[in-house]
Amino acid sequence: AITASAGGPEAVREVFRGLGDISDTALFLVLHGPAWMLETFATRLQREAQIPVRLAEDGMPVEPGRLLVAPGDWHMVVADGPVVRLHREAPENYMRPAADPLFRSMAAVFQRNAIGVVLTGMGRDGTLGASEISAGGGVVLCQDPRTAVAPSMPQTAVNAGVATSIVPL
Repeated sequence: AITASAGGPEAVREVFRGLGDISDTALFLVLHGPAWMLETFATRLQREAQIPVRLAEDGMPVEPGRLLVAPGDWHMVVADGPVVRLHREAPENYMRPAADPLFRSMAAVFQRNAIGVVLTGMGRDGTLGASEISAGGGVVLCQDPRTAVAPSMPQTAVNAGVATSIVPL
């Protein structure tokens, strides 16, 4: 599961340009933004990613080799099955979609197989959920704040001591 905010679209594209074969991995993205932006971003990323990119829909099965993007104004979580669930509970960290609900669900469903990635962004979204991934034996990768357009999201996770690794973009 990947999250990003300010500076996020370019950071996410850069990450996907650098990934090798990830066809055996289910991927999820929470990017802060309005519905129209996320729809446009998913379409643009599809041109660059080596796997299918889709906006998530409630009830979709979790499948390897596909990136699901949280749609605007919906939290995306993973439930037993595993399946994707979308809900409109209160914003977290002033955001909907927010990374913390997704990260918490990843920790609960995938436990030590969960990987959370916190990229550039303002605020602290992702830190509380990343702490649950870390506590469950999963991996938390944080973008080196020095390489982030907006360093506070990865810096907050680093400061909380939940990062397994701090890596440049």
